[in-house]
Amino acid sequence: MEKKKSSPIWVVVAAMAIFALSLTMLKPGKRINAKMDFREKLGNQLPMDIALTDEKGQAATLASYTSSGRPLVVLPIFYKCGAVCRAELNSLTKLLSVEIGVSNKKAIDSVQPGRDFDLVVVSLHPKETFADAAEKKAEMIKNLSVPMEKLTPEQFSVARGNLESGTHFTVASPEDVKKLADAMGVTYTYDEKANWVNHPGVAAFVNKGGQITGYNTGDVFYTKPFRTAVANANVGQVEPPGDIKLLGCIQVTGASPAFRYVVTMVNIF
Repeated sequence: MEKKKSSPIWVVVAAMAIFALSLTMLKPGKRINAKMDFREKLGNQLPMDIALTDEKGQAATLASYTSSGRPLVVLPIFYKCGAVCRAELNSLTKLLSVEIGVSNKKAIDSVQPGRDFDLVVVSLHPKETFADAAEKKAEMIKNLSVPMEKLTPEQFSVARGNLESGTHFTVASPEDVKKLADAMGVTYTYDEKANWVNHPGVAAFVNKGGQITGYNTGDVFYTKPFRTAVANANVGQVEPPGDIKLLGCIQVTGASPAFRYVVTMVNIF
């Protein structure tokens, strides 16, 4: 009797199990994976002069986004990623929808883009354009407009203006993106054949001088840690090192299109 072929999903599940096991056995200082990695660089200086192009096709730098005196939340993803990048943006949008929509006593503790910090999203994909950045920003603005509907017209106008001016979806040259990623401690690789970026899920909180004061790792943003990280970045207080939850995408050769990436998680002590 002819043996049945294994389902592609089992290939992926097996790969995930093997890869996750290998991660738990890593010694401190060892590289997590040749395709993607993350090493915390708290206190490190970002290259504030790298050339960015925003969602309107206009030139900018990281330094230009701190001219208001607000700290930055820098998020390297790629716009057409349907895995960790999407999860990160969805989680951040969910968090901000509450922060922007609050109109009671909790509003004093909320943090909002364009008022308390600037969000700078940078594409890791060398072929994405500012049109891709514009599409992703428009999607986020649309989703965040729903909770703002319960605000007064005046509050809505202010919140919408802050949101437009305080969120920046950008692209840059591969050389400048690598400079940024290296400074953040992020290792990623672009697979041209698959048109896919293997990368970890990492966001950096940065003070107005460009120094990394904290991180968010994984695909979830939590309100209290996010508020604290923004407040620390605002005063330039570098957070102490902590556990890192690594979540990222790695292409699986031969897997079906529906399961072409591996999501893996590990705590690094």
